[in-house]
Amino acid sequence: MVSIEYSLEALIDVEHIFQTILRDKPNAASEYISKLEKCIDLLEFNKEMGVKCKHRSVNFDCRILVFEQYKIFYQLHDEEVYILRIIHSKQSIKKKKILKRKDR
Repeated sequence: MVSIEYSLEALIDVEHIFQTILRDKPNAASEYISKLEKCIDLLEFNKEMGVKCKHRSVNFDCRILVFEQYKIFYQLHDEEVYILRIIHSKQSIKKKKILKRKDR
């Protein structure tokens, strides 16, 4: 089993998703985020379940896991899954800027 870490940008993405749903459907926001996190947690057991990212504006190795209308961009590092961004499928990847994990 691997650990899952979130970039600051990914945490901001989760908060943005929560706030967006909260405006329209206050009772559904927490449940939706919980489902999103459960989907991401599946990477602990199968870190390669996403597909390789082939978007030309992403010029490094990463993978994409799809959850409903969101694309979860992540990188693999030894025993860690690093969540880079969580982007709505209608949003431009280029404008959202997916940056690779800085080595520690």
